[in-house]
Amino acid sequence: MVGYAILRAAKLKSFGSIGASLSHNYRSRETPNADFNRTHKNKHSMRGPEDVVEAIKARFPEKRRKDAVLCME
Repeated sequence: MVGYAILRAAKLKSFGSIGASLSHNYRSRETPNADFNRTHKNKHSMRGPEDVVEAIKARFPEKRRKDAVLCME
């Protein structure tokens, strides 16, 4: 079997886009290109997307640029 990896680099500029990315990665929404027989092998450092968003929000200052990049995917 040939192994491969997919690497995406995208700027996420809103908490909505961060949430959408996390719901895809945590498989909390339908992900047709994922093999659900292997989903149990995924490892995450936090319990769910909501925890990740809260951790990201906690690291930001109260004031930031309107067009700031919040994180990279």
